Amino acid sequence: MLTQEREQEYRKVFGVKLPEDLIDRIRARAEEENIPIRDLVERIFRTYLQEHPSRQGRLL
Repeated sequence: MLTQEREQEYRKVFGVKLPEDLIDRIRARAEEENIPIRDLVERIFRTYLQEHPSRQGRLL
């Protein structure tokens, strides 16, 4: 279970509350690629928006 402090930290990074297992997977991938979590999340969102341009207004 996430501590309240960690949950607030991730809410700042992601802007929303995410399931803990998803946070763990994102963290593991960022560590594997040796990049900051924020950079990985930005890359994920950019890729998603390229694949689904009609959803851009809903995410921003």
